[in-house]
Amino acid sequence: MKIPVIILFIIFNLVMVVSAASQISFKNNNPEAVYVAFAQYKGDTRPGYWITRGWFTVNSGKTFTAFETISPNDSIAYWATTLLSGTVFEGKKQLLVHNDEKFMIKNADKEWVLKQHPQYEWRNFRLIRMKPGTVTGTIKL
Repeated sequence: MKIPVIILFIIFNLVMVVSAASQISFKNNNPEAVYVAFAQYKGDTRPGYWITRGWFTVNSGKTFTAFETISPNDSIAYWATTLLSGTVFEGKKQLLVHNDEKFMIKNADKEWVLKQHPQYEWRNFRLIRMKPGTVTGTIKL
């Protein structure tokens, strides 16, 4: 049975797209553990929305992969801290986190979410700017 050349071409391109998925990692260069929350703006739907996730521990000298796939319409951000020295890695984008527990918050930039969940708190996340055409990157903390 012969497979038409066009079908082989389509399959090859689909495999290449999947293997070129974006990947963002956090590398901890601090002498102590860093606790990371990250955010992703899902822009594939209308309206788009922010999702925050945390807390992830990145031990000294280790790397943690936070984002396996990022579409061209997504934005990403992070907020991180060390507990002992109190070093904070922050930016200007206000998003919600749960201060004490692991979390995943949809619509994390909305005031009404905080009103429904008063245990959440605002943090100033740092937006990540990727160069056009870049599919991977490491954030050094």
